[in-house]
Amino acid sequence: MQEKQFGNLQEHLANNANLSEAQKQDILSFFQKQQAENIDYFQANSAKTEEFLTKVAEDKTLTQDQRKEAIKQYFADLKKSNQEFRKTQQGENQQLKGSMNVSGSGDETSDESGTPETSSESK
Repeated sequence: MQEKQFGNLQEHLANNANLSEAQKQDILSFFQKQQAENIDYFQANSAKTEEFLTKVAEDKTLTQDQRKEAIKQYFADLKKSNQEFRKTQQGENQQLKGSMNVSGSGDETSDESGTPETSSESK
């Protein structure tokens, strides 16, 4: 999926005469950096989730209701953390867009992960 998004972004940028080659490279580098951040973030969360669920399952002092509540709270906190992470990335995207004086033509948007994508993949 990421390779497809990157390929689409490269194609879109290649057809954009309004950006310099340096700006296009900055956008591509930025996209790759954010993809790496996404992978690192979600791999870390996956490991934390596995560790948490194992800990809760093995804790014999918790009742079934306490386990259920602990899991519910954990995932509520994780959801909030994910939203904050995406919001930060979207802010970075807007900052990059603003620094390049790119007009809001509607051709490039952000998906849920905050990464740039072409309009053909927009939701």
